[in-house]
Amino acid sequence: MSIGHVLRELREAAGLSQSELAAQLCAASGRSTITRAEVSRWENGKRTPSRFWINHLAMILDVPESFLGQPERLSPSFILQAVSESQSVLDGDDAFDALSRGLAVNYLDASPLDALRDARDVRNRIFASLAVKPTPNLYLSAGLASGVLAYATLDLGYGKEASIHAKSVFHFGELAGHNGLRAWARGTQSLIARFLGDFKSARDFLDSGFPYATEGTSSVRLLCGTAQCLAHQGDSRSAHEALNKALDLRDTMRPSADDEPGIFGFPIAKQHYYAGSSLIWLDGEHDSVRADKESTEAIALFEASPEKERSHSDEALARIYRATARLQQSELDGAIESYREVLNLPQERQISWIVRRLDRIYAMLGRFDSPLASEARDEIMASVRTPSAQ
Repeated sequence: MSIGHVLRELREAAGLSQSELAAQLCAASGRSTITRAEVSRWENGKRTPSRFWINHLAMILDVPESFLGQPERLSPSFILQAVSESQSVLDGDDAFDALSRGLAVNYLDASPLDALRDARDVRNRIFASLAVKPTPNLYLSAGLASGVLAYATLDLGYGKEASIHAKSVFHFGELAGHNGLRAWARGTQSLIARFLGDFKSARDFLDSGFPYATEGTSSVRLLCGTAQCLAHQGDSRSAHEALNKALDLRDTMRPSADDEPGIFGFPIAKQHYYAGSSLIWLDGEHDSVRADKESTEAIALFEASPEKERSHSDEALARIYRATARLQQSELDGAIESYREVLNLPQERQISWIVRRLDRIYAMLGRFDSPLASEARDEIMASVRTPSAQ
């Protein structure tokens, strides 16, 4: 790479125009002989800066002189990339396992956008290490990081894009030979399909996930997802049966490493949360009564959880599900009391699920002929970000 190309790369990275760089050179050197045209000639290769000017360029651009003095052998981007690749190899399997699992735990109390950035950085480092020496543990770590990407992308409202990340989770589960990750991937693919309104595909993903649900809470999670599909399809009896079977199954399951805190686990609070989120789509009074009860139990369990295991987004959604169930029972005061706390969330924490479910609350409140309901609708409109079009 010529010195001119390196200089242009560094100047643009510093956000300087050719004229601005020339002015800073004159100020730093006490000379007035450098103009924009001279900088242009350096970058075009028509002239080469002297050692005097290389020294001042290095100071202004905050790089070693070697970046400019040995252009054929060194370039900033190459140096930085090589360092990053070496660090990835040094990190090792254990470090990446800890990083990827840490992402899953941190997600419970992070904004989706921050989580997306962190997960992308970790996964790219894992990819660099995989290119040197692929191992089953590295494939597992790549799958875990991709799982965080899938969740964050979905919570930002990008269902189709999230499905690509979820597909890669299953791919890495295959390469790692890890049933827990494969089952989790199928459950997440189903979740995304439900977000997109494709309940046939959602059920197919769940059915194809059960063969991999050999330990831990995998089967429980897939059964709860099945209940959601059945409820959306109006099958109350089967939805209740699936939820009851999941409760019975939890009592017999064996502990598993994939049941750690974070988005890869499925604690009992999440199970009650799923029950509430399923039954609010049914019309029967017994459905809404149980949805209210299940959501209330989920909220209590989330509140009692250790802070690192407490999913604040799920807790907020459980409050919305309970409010929905209470509106179905014409309990206007109780419904408003249940969801009102959610309206205080900062906008970056109002994930796509929250906006969607508050949209439904807003519509349901319109069925009540009362000043209280009208005021509640205005409050939602004032507090929640503009509903997405996903």
